[in-house]
Amino acid sequence: MTLPSKTEPVNTGESYVTLHLKATQVQIESFQASLEIENHLVNFANYYLEKTYGRKHLSRSYPAFHERGRIMVADTILAKYIDETWQLDAWPVATAVLPLQAAKALMIKWVADFGVFREKLRLASRMTDREKRDFQNNANHDNPHHIAWHHQGALPDMSHGRKMSSIILDVQAQRIVTEAHQVKLPGYGTLSVEENINQLRTKHVKKVIIKRKNADCFTLQLTIVD
Repeated sequence: MTLPSKTEPVNTGESYVTLHLKATQVQIESFQASLEIENHLVNFANYYLEKTYGRKHLSRSYPAFHERGRIMVADTILAKYIDETWQLDAWPVATAVLPLQAAKALMIKWVADFGVFREKLRLASRMTDREKRDFQNNANHDNPHHIAWHHQGALPDMSHGRKMSSIILDVQAQRIVTEAHQVKLPGYGTLSVEENINQLRTKHVKKVIIKRKNADCFTLQLTIVD
């Protein structure tokens, strides 16, 4: 197959290429195990963020509105997750299939998204008790699912059939295309793709997203720094 066309470059000088993985059964199982860890990690993060910065703590300062703050909150969540899950001080590289880079990238994005939700929560909290009750009862026909005011727009938990479907790797603008049909990723080693990507061997890749399309089919999206 030939290399698919890139999407339109964004203002940052980045462009994207989506590839189709030719994953082995071992690699498929590795990706699936990684996504399962992400499911658990997301639920853990939701619980921590709600208990620490949620609707009962809106007067508390939320530090994750800038990059340093997001990294700080993400690191705190990861440290607590590592301690409670494995009783360790560091990410267990040998036993946790999900690379630490992917876990950290996910948490940084998650705490940023929670910050957006928290601002909406702050505005909703100003409603009167009557307005909150009317909202949940769908009195104005704008809440057909009768969601409580403090759950409206909340980050999803990975339960009741919901599952994570992508793995994000920040690879720090490096060359990861090693052969015409191969890329090398931290934590996953050499992966084969259907497309001929030889022309990308000199390109620097900033981010990689492994996305599950179905049980045995995965795509690879490369963010290329032009």
